[in-house]
Amino acid sequence: MRLVLLGCTILLLFSCGQKSNDNASVTNKGLKPYSTGKISELNVYVDDYYKTLPFRDSVLYFLDRPYLIVPIPSPTADIKERSIASFTDSNNETTANNLFVVNVEESSDILDLAELYLKRSYIDEALEGKEMALVRVKDVNSEPQQLFFLLAKNYPNVARKELSSQLKGYMQDVLNATLDVDNQRLLSSMSSRRNKQLENLVKEKFGVDMVIPREYTLVDTTENFAWIWKTTPQLYSSIVFYKSNESAENIADKVLPIRDNFGTKITTETENSRMSTLSDKKPYPIQRDLELNGKDVVETRGLWEMENDFLGGGFVNYAWENASGNITVADGFVYYSDDEQRRQMRDIDAIFSSIKP
Repeated sequence: MRLVLLGCTILLLFSCGQKSNDNASVTNKGLKPYSTGKISELNVYVDDYYKTLPFRDSVLYFLDRPYLIVPIPSPTADIKERSIASFTDSNNETTANNLFVVNVEESSDILDLAELYLKRSYIDEALEGKEMALVRVKDVNSEPQQLFFLLAKNYPNVARKELSSQLKGYMQDVLNATLDVDNQRLLSSMSSRRNKQLENLVKEKFGVDMVIPREYTLVDTTENFAWIWKTTPQLYSSIVFYKSNESAENIADKVLPIRDNFGTKITTETENSRMSTLSDKKPYPIQRDLELNGKDVVETRGLWEMENDFLGGGFVNYAWENASGNITVADGFVYYSDDEQRRQMRDIDAIFSSIKP
């Protein structure tokens, strides 16, 4: 087995579940190579013992979660089921994001690999009193990188509600970590081509530190509003910053009205065009609470359209209370003429992951 371990951090997830470029091949500033693989891709290696058992199907089922939200449904991650032989023989796979589904009670190449990374004593500790456990190993062969080991005994009965819920939570952890690592990879690529002028403008007007790639240019700005975009013949990718006079009470209820308010400023050359939020048809906008730089933020995701024109797509909106007690928002939205709009939204996700309000 031709593997060299370059040092790693191991995190054990004992609980029942908790809440560039597509191919990078450069070397980072550390000793390890930069991680490889496509953005939004996860390699999965399943122990041969489980190949014909419901446990494998359940793992793949819980990994098949939708990316929220784009017009053409897409998964959160493209799942590539591979053989363990391809992992040990491929440098590209050893430096990518990977999930290993391991039977710890039967000898196999995949168990040998788990023992190489984790040691048998650690595996036994993780599974003490349990049928399965999830272990995360960070930055083993590349940076940033996540290797997950789903450790299980001979026949985990996923028909049991408790175990099924545990497995669902574990797979959501894997997907979330994959998104986080991809955000880091994308931001690392963007960091060498930042538009400092726009970053300074956003900092001065809205009090927001963030990474803005140099491909973005300023479209319009007023006292409480700024609109930047990146355009190609196929792509229309915009970010809007807006300070509302609305009080910061019940921010979640005010996000969509505020969005439709500044949407009147987002137009095309078509007469009577304006951006609006698709809030009265499925998929409806969804919200969740985040904490960024110690500040509570409401994240909203949904679909938008350009009235009286043919543009439309997904958006993500961050809203928070500013120093004046009112609401500031950052809103990213994309139109892409090809089918793969998820990939363009992932760039927006990465940029928004750098926001420090």
